[in-house]
This record gives sequence, structure tokens and C-alpha cells, in this order.
Amino acid sequence: MMFSSAFVVIAASLGLAAASYAPPMRSRQLETLEFSDIPDQLETCTEYKWSWTATGEGPYTYTIHQSSGGIFNQSTSNEAHVAWNVTAQGGKSVSISVVDRVGNFGNSGNITVVNGTDTSCTHTQATNIARYKRDTVRC
Repeated sequence: MMFSSAFVVIAASLGLAAASYAPPMRSRQLETLEFSDIPDQLETCTEYKWSWTATGEGPYTYTIHQSSGGIFNQSTSNEAHVAWNVTAQGGKSVSISVVDRVGNFGNSGNITVVNGTDTSCTHTQATNIARYKRDTVRC
């Protein structure tokens, strides 16, 4: 009997320990990527550069959106910046969003496009990603 009650005490204490043990959870709060160099407006056919806080979690996937729908460019970069020759027409609004490989995200908010002295590079649609990528974006 001595053996069985000792066994019950040990088993109970082990069961309690097993029930109260939970492996440590790794929780990571996502960061907001902050933009710098955001102008109040963009001028057609002019190159602008955007940069954002580097998280060390590249590569970064960025997308240049037209607010009324469509994408001017979507690409990936190991650098925390992008340059874009504005191909949107005056009167439109665009924004740039970026996400790193772990999900940190940032958005520039809408930026109005105005017609500059040159409008020869503008496009009426912002959907042909491959063409605009080839012609307008560099890192």
C-alpha cells in the first residue's frame, strides 16, 4: 500500500506539472513602417523618391496604387526606398504601400498628382504592371 500511495502522489504531482506547463509562445507585434520624403503633391513625368523605416526584415514588397483603382507598379526591393517617374495623369491620386517579409506594413496615404510642364509619359490606365515596371521604376 505504501508503494501505491507514493505512486499516486508522484503521478498527481507530475500530472499537475504537466497540466500547468505551456511552451513559451513567441508573439511579435508588427511595426508600422513610417515613410519620409512624402510630398504634398506629385507632378506628372517627374521622378520622386520615397523611403521608409528599414526594419532589417527585407525584402520589401511595394505597390504604387492609383486611388481610383489600378496599380502602377508592384515590385520587391532589399532597400528601404524606391524612385518612381510619375506616370499618373494630373487630377488623380496615388499612394505607395510597403510590406516587409514578416508583415510590417506602411502606407503613404493619398498624394494628389498635378500636371507638370511635361505630360508625355502619362497613362490613362494603371493596370499593366509589367509595362510600367519596365519603364518607370528603379531602386
